[in-house]
Amino acid sequence: MSKGMAQTIAKASVILEAIATALEVIEKLSALFTKESSYEKTYENLVKINQVLSDTVSIYKKLLETEA
Repeated sequence: MSKGMAQTIAKASVILEAIATALEVIEKLSALFTKESSYEKTYENLVKINQVLSDTVSIYKKLLETEA
């Protein structure tokens, strides 16, 4: 496998990971607004969403590093 092909596969993997994370964010937001939950449950969902967004930022940073 050539170096360029390996880099392309690595970038595609990072992109797919970012897409999966974005879908997870959408799922959590949907759960937040479709369920009638207490303030505690809402807070827990917001904490989870914050973690997912933090993970997404990390993924994008990895992607930018591979393009440099």
